[in-house]
Amino acid sequence: ILSGLVGSEMCIRDRYNFKVVEPRSAELEKAGFGRVARLPFILDSRPGIHRDGSEYLVERGLGTWNPSRPGEVGNRPSEKSIRNYASWLCNFLEWCETRGVNPMNANYVDHINGDYQTELVAGLWGSTGRPLSPKTVNRYVDVATDFVEWMAAKGKRSPVVVPLVTRSLRSQRASATGDTRLRTHQVRKGRVREAPSELRMPTDFEVDSWLESIYVEKGRTFGLMCETVLMTAVRRQEVASWRVDTLPVDPADWLIVNPTADIKHQMVAVSLRYGTKGRDYGHDHGDKIGPKRTIKIPLHLAEKLHTYRTRVRPRLLQKWVAQARGLKAQRERLDNSVHLFLNPEGVRQSVSGFYNAWKSGQLPYKEWSPHLGRHWWSCSTLMQEIGAGRKHQELTCEGQGTLTAILLTELIQLKIVPQLGHISSDTTRLYVQWVSDQLGEALPERYQAAMLDESEDES
Repeated sequence: ILSGLVGSEMCIRDRYNFKVVEPRSAELEKAGFGRVARLPFILDSRPGIHRDGSEYLVERGLGTWNPSRPGEVGNRPSEKSIRNYASWLCNFLEWCETRGVNPMNANYVDHINGDYQTELVAGLWGSTGRPLSPKTVNRYVDVATDFVEWMAAKGKRSPVVVPLVTRSLRSQRASATGDTRLRTHQVRKGRVREAPSELRMPTDFEVDSWLESIYVEKGRTFGLMCETVLMTAVRRQEVASWRVDTLPVDPADWLIVNPTADIKHQMVAVSLRYGTKGRDYGHDHGDKIGPKRTIKIPLHLAEKLHTYRTRVRPRLLQKWVAQARGLKAQRERLDNSVHLFLNPEGVRQSVSGFYNAWKSGQLPYKEWSPHLGRHWWSCSTLMQEIGAGRKHQELTCEGQGTLTAILLTELIQLKIVPQLGHISSDTTRLYVQWVSDQLGEALPERYQAAMLDESEDES
């Protein structure tokens, strides 16, 4: 069935014999294979379906194979994640064939964590001929390791020994509830050490200039989408999936969480579910249905979104509806248009189109992206809240650094984590270091240790 339903091909580089393929989802669903209709599979060099690789992707995609707890059912990864797993596995299978290594016999020390990882780090294996970043190398090798462990668990090969080391990690969500205990987890030994990165944020002037250029050059839809990311820290998939009624249609139904505050500081609570990151609960109008998350958006942004919805969107939608032949077709188009942001043709604005528009403005620097827009919201919020907190709290005898550390701990857990949906310890470290740099003060060592949870070298 899969052989006859092959869709577009995606591979890491043109000379690869192994290819990651997307099935024709609609035809698979009609044939009764809805559970796997959106899962990619792998073609090998024959060409033919690579059975083991494709079966692994199915079990990984359905959550029946749980790498962290083999034997237990886990959450289904997102479509983007499973495609990444497929590409990384395809890369390993191609390497095995080229280097004459049989995945059935590949061992961790000599092959996977040995030659394969070494060639990725040195740039001897890859699409560009350049060394890959430590983070990317670890992702490639993690999937290769998981694949051979899966084969061993399925009885397709002999057991594989993967040495593990124990690490400690403080859960951000647990900390938000006051639980400060460290959780231990095991990771494979030999991972490439990921050097701490530095967070670069544009100035307010640079952001204002860039946003104005988007409005002028790309129009109101793209400008408002970019502004929504900056003001709310939503992901690009979430803003592209924003529905007409994500913000209640009637302003009288808006839930203002701080009605006694000055109007310029008032916030409106909004619930997101479409395009959110995390567990997959199905699809609706082309969007993944993910975990529900409530965020807060500034009242002035809510008013802009409402104005766009009532004045700009109807004109765009009219073009799309008018092109349909007959009243029935027009009604169908009208009923199926559920997204807020429409392109000039009157159909939903795509994620890729939004990303390209973001990158086309007068960028503060070339790396500036929607993901960094989320970081910009977090850093701006932290700086504003710390400034306000210092005005209302007396300094402790230990000085300004201690007060800043206490405020950071509270703000990250109470404001940043709920808005972003999740936050890793690496991201926490970036925020803490950035705020510390902007304030020109060092935080007490014990607070840094508690907030950052620096792990030992994994050599």
